[in-house]
Amino acid sequence: MGTLQYQLLYSFLVLCLLIILNYLIDSKIKNTNFKYHLKQTRGIGIRKFLKATSVLLFVLALIIVWGLNPDNLWVVGSTVISFIGIGFFASWSFLSNIFAAFILFFTSPFKIGDYISFKESSEDMFGKVHDMTLVYVFIKKDEGGTICIPNNVILQRTVIKYSAKEHFQRINAKSSGEKESDGKE
Repeated sequence: MGTLQYQLLYSFLVLCLLIILNYLIDSKIKNTNFKYHLKQTRGIGIRKFLKATSVLLFVLALIIVWGLNPDNLWVVGSTVISFIGIGFFASWSFLSNIFAAFILFFTSPFKIGDYISFKESSEDMFGKVHDMTLVYVFIKKDEGGTICIPNNVILQRTVIKYSAKEHFQRINAKSSGEKESDGKE
């Protein structure tokens, strides 16, 4: 077998590894969704990020298999990494939000549809988790409106999770307390 045949064989093997890796990513995310009773949309951002990383590794493996000149690759690679580094330095919190999204996804302290509360500054925030993305957790407040909280901030706060029953008891207690105070004035 000649060099070309080996390169084609190795390219095929690398492609097979990419397919297997993507299958493992999908199955791990589906298992995590099933284990913690999460919506399928919860893992979309993480799945995209991991698949993009696996494709990047696939391209790098093909570059090695086909023997492209490493000197040229180092120049191009270091230039690209420099631009990426400058961009990420300007938005370092973006990376911490993505990392926090991974932690929230795999530990699943709360999920979409749960009622949670946490303290922000001097105000208690309370509402229903509406959506969770790679950067934000969206919470619908009972009073109306939606709060967008960065994932890294939500990891730094003490979050209390309520059942739907506890949520409605809390609302009833709050509204009856307001009526009593209105009647006393």
